[in-house]
Amino acid sequence: MLSERPRNQRVDLLKGIAIFFVIFFHCYYHSPDALLQPVRNVYLHIFFFIAGLFFSLKSGFPAFLKNKTERLLVPYAFFCILSAFVFLLCPWSWPTIYDSDMSPEGNLLKFFLRPTDEPVWFVMCLFWTCVFYYCCKRFFSSILLRGAVTLVLAVPAYFIAEHCYGIINIADGYGVVAKGFSKIFFGCHIPIALAMLPYVFLGDVAARGGILTLRLRGWRRTLPMIAAALLWIAASQTSDVSLFYYYLGNNVLLNNLASCAGIVFLWLAVQNVGRRVPLFSYLGRYSLVALGLHYIFFLLLASAGISGDMLCFVVVLILTRVSMPLVIRYFPRFVALKPLFRS
Repeated sequence: MLSERPRNQRVDLLKGIAIFFVIFFHCYYHSPDALLQPVRNVYLHIFFFIAGLFFSLKSGFPAFLKNKTERLLVPYAFFCILSAFVFLLCPWSWPTIYDSDMSPEGNLLKFFLRPTDEPVWFVMCLFWTCVFYYCCKRFFSSILLRGAVTLVLAVPAYFIAEHCYGIINIADGYGVVAKGFSKIFFGCHIPIALAMLPYVFLGDVAARGGILTLRLRGWRRTLPMIAAALLWIAASQTSDVSLFYYYLGNNVLLNNLASCAGIVFLWLAVQNVGRRVPLFSYLGRYSLVALGLHYIFFLLLASAGISGDMLCFVVVLILTRVSMPLVIRYFPRFVALKPLFRS
């Protein structure tokens, strides 16, 4: 088995809420900005924070890389292949994906690569963020210095990510090598991976400060929750952000302030929950499976003309929940539930 930590019910619940937000965002994108903007500011940022909560240097870099490959890159490849297989078997989805100006071979490749531009791109991004943070933590033992380094890397990367399409177009004019490098650089989501380093750092620092065992009750929890919620909602209304390039806003301070406030609010909201909450806890425990599956159903529904409303959201949520046990049971080695490589 892959090394498995004891389940933390609060973390599973937090991840489940985040996955619920992800599904809501994709299926109900026509909702008012006042509702959608706060979701955009936390729905994936939470996972970087959680990665920091459990970050460790106990293993050497080769073992760390092997572990992250099994936990992230293998599921990434699995869901790309699964998505392509499902889309190929469902002809009504072809007009959404098929490009009449592209060769048949190119369109076949597009069926496989489509998920890399959709939800599972985030898995590749998380892999690189973990690798970069491992290097930061290995070379900078001082917390203050490490925090400064993550900021120095994150701020320019944030603006590079925001202007990715312009940079790719410029690189096209400098020959095949520059074009290929820019495609790989942005295709692997390196800029966003660097931009999210501070969230892993914050999770790492929070874990060292005892946040996983922290229990606040009464006004000590209620007042910070109210303050965090107000800041999260207010800051979100002045920014337009998502981790993917389409929605990156240009107010880096407000964008990240909203994200941090949202994470604080949600953590305080779940911290005194000592039991499972069926739907959310299940989505959280198997968040990678839910992430990979839900967009397959969404795209099939969207291709059939059902999207952007509550019906789409409910149907995708139900189909995702119903299909998850099948993937968990029959493909555990490909979704990080059993080891693929033998030690």
